[in-house]
Amino acid sequence: MEVTLALDGNAVRREALRQVMLRIRERMLDLRPCFDEILNAVYAHEEQLFRQEGATLDEPRWDDLSESYRTWKDRHAPGMPILQLSQKLRRQLTGEGGALITRQPRWLLIETDVPLGWGSVNRAQGRSTAVYPMDLGALHMTGRRAGGAPEMPARPPIRTSDAEAMDVTDVLADYLTDSRITR
Repeated sequence: MEVTLALDGNAVRREALRQVMLRIRERMLDLRPCFDEILNAVYAHEEQLFRQEGATLDEPRWDDLSESYRTWKDRHAPGMPILQLSQKLRRQLTGEGGALITRQPRWLLIETDVPLGWGSVNRAQGRSTAVYPMDLGALHMTGRRAGGAPEMPARPPIRTSDAEAMDVTDVLADYLTDSRITR
């Protein structure tokens, strides 16, 4: 007795592809299992950004401090690098603690809780002892004066480099395909 088995190669490939796509679709519903690896990639890039004072392959180093702000900073926080007056922002963005991390099935949010800061209110014809919260991020982006400190240069918000985006994309691709195809 002779048995012949005939397989339709295209049907087999289609079924294999269908199974892969179903697995990817299933994994896309909950990305949380890869968030720790994504956070590690982000933290490593942010550490490099702070260490190099903003310089990446895509962007130049952050602008130098203005002379008046450098004098103020040298007096109040000697030796502290740019955007590291208290070190709190750097610590939070590099994973040393304090960041607010929100994990949802389809998204990850990294927030800092760096205080807005405090400034004094100048009233017409006199000074007030009242203080009010200041948005230090906005002060850095616009380059305004902050609470008696000299004017600082305007700075762009902390940005994501192409390399950082690629690393995060690689982690997602590896997770979705359940493999290590990107690294």
